[in-house]
Amino acid sequence: MNRRLGRRDHASVAVVLLLLLTMLAGCASPFGGDEEERITLRLGTQMTAAELESFEQGLAKIREEHPEWDIQLEQTPQEGFVEKFNAQIASNTLPDIIQVGIPHAQQGIRQGVLLDLTELIEDAGFDPTDFWPGALEGYEKDGRLYGIPLSASPNVLFYNKTIFDAENVDYPTDDWTFEDLRTAAIALTHDRNGNTPNDPGFDPDNVVQWGLNAAPAHLYSRAYFIPFGGDPCRNPACDEMSFSAPEVLEAMSWWVDLVANNHAAPYDPYSGNQTGVPGDPFVAGLAAMGFSGYFLVGQLNASGTIVYDIVQPPAGPTGVRATEFSVHGFGIAKNTKHPEAAFELLRILTSAEFTSEYWAKPGHGVPAAKSGAQAVLNPRFQPDNEQAIIDAMAYGSAFKPFVEGALESWLATVDIFISVFKGETPLAEGMAEADRIIAETMVRANSGP
Repeated sequence: MNRRLGRRDHASVAVVLLLLLTMLAGCASPFGGDEEERITLRLGTQMTAAELESFEQGLAKIREEHPEWDIQLEQTPQEGFVEKFNAQIASNTLPDIIQVGIPHAQQGIRQGVLLDLTELIEDAGFDPTDFWPGALEGYEKDGRLYGIPLSASPNVLFYNKTIFDAENVDYPTDDWTFEDLRTAAIALTHDRNGNTPNDPGFDPDNVVQWGLNAAPAHLYSRAYFIPFGGDPCRNPACDEMSFSAPEVLEAMSWWVDLVANNHAAPYDPYSGNQTGVPGDPFVAGLAAMGFSGYFLVGQLNASGTIVYDIVQPPAGPTGVRATEFSVHGFGIAKNTKHPEAAFELLRILTSAEFTSEYWAKPGHGVPAAKSGAQAVLNPRFQPDNEQAIIDAMAYGSAFKPFVEGALESWLATVDIFISVFKGETPLAEGMAEADRIIAETMVRANSGP
């Protein structure tokens, strides 16, 4: 039977409709609220294609587990990162979380655009001691922490097994000293007539195969000198350097002898002026051994042209080893609107669980979290002695200097270093001039406008 609705009926219908709309609104968002309640987090990265592929797999899992976050990935090719980073600083538009290596992390700290994470770390019960100290130090300033490392890539000694086999020279081992390195490097160096530096008639101007890929002919060379008892950094910050200190000159003299007198390593390896091929002579198959970072594993495995293995850096006269890290990590923009959420995402991205699952791939770098580092050990791929990478992580340190003016100092002194290793400039004279330029450059860079 039809009847007209009375006022009371209208009121009841209105209540029901209101309840229904409320329920529908609740169903519209999985978070018990409107879509506007989702937290937008911009995540800036600078990864290779291979790194990004595995990273995005992990990011998809995070999105599933944290639907309250709208994670917007902003990938920048590595060759364009510096320009974009500086532009975002100038326009105050840095992403909430940004992937930075140590030099740019330190730049962000100096310019006051990265958030001090110290209190967030303490409040979250986060344990920074699970990270390799050498990787963590690049994100510190005055006892405060401004970033968390994602991965580190220590320099180790690569060797070409095919060349060693052809020359009937024993492979390097983790017990090698630098004198073992010298002996092998000389034996594996040849001119175009097949002579070694030990043979009469050896022609140093026509070397076609070097024993070692490089010399420490630049500012960033601490790990080459520390095993010999010399460190050009005069303080922990490395904002003062001396390559003419007696112990550093003594350490460098070993290398000058190897390059300028034994001719077992090129004095200018990467330009191609000597080798005829720009880039790493080891990768080009022109050097039997080479110091390089773990990232080279991915490149060598992808090309498949070199049968190789690795060992730890050799020990110095007193048994000391040294290596330096290439490090990448994440910082948080100081002006983020969501510091707690940004830190939680940063914590997940750098955790042992995430990095061991999605980052520990050949050539990606070793997880900076100690408890995740073993994940890089994979017997299916070269090299066989991957344990050397883990062992080197224990004594590695960040590339220094990373203070203001370091890059400018490097560019201003590289020709001096090369001249010394060519034998054109006496060692003490060249290093005194390098010290003068470095000191002037760093003082100028840190004196402000």
